[in-house]
Amino acid sequence: MKDWIKQNGRIKGSYIMFNVDEFNAYFDIEDHNTDIDVMTFLSKVGISSREFYSGSRRANVIDARNAVCRVLRKSGKTVKQIAPIVGRDYTTVLYLTNHAIPFDQDKFNNYINILQNGRNNLSERV
Repeated sequence: MKDWIKQNGRIKGSYIMFNVDEFNAYFDIEDHNTDIDVMTFLSKVGISSREFYSGSRRANVIDARNAVCRVLRKSGKTVKQIAPIVGRDYTTVLYLTNHAIPFDQDKFNNYINILQNGRNNLSERV
């Protein structure tokens, strides 16, 4: 392993920098295709992207953000990877995935189903 690090890594200070693809291939880390199309989801549920990425605290917008965060988190993304997708800080994503209770459970479940069906359709097309 030391030889591989010497060949493929660049040392900067006390850090070793790697090409992500080479690192994942060496350690057999699969690249999970977990991205969802947020814009398509928003159009299906009737929320504008401007409102989704704004500071809106309307119940349906918060439930939509919560659903996106939870689906991405269950698919293997980290909270720091999810944060830019939903336009929030990683601590907000952490709260949404672990502690937030949906305002309207039926609507929230519908959002989850739409997202999961969209992700399944995406993986079938690839």
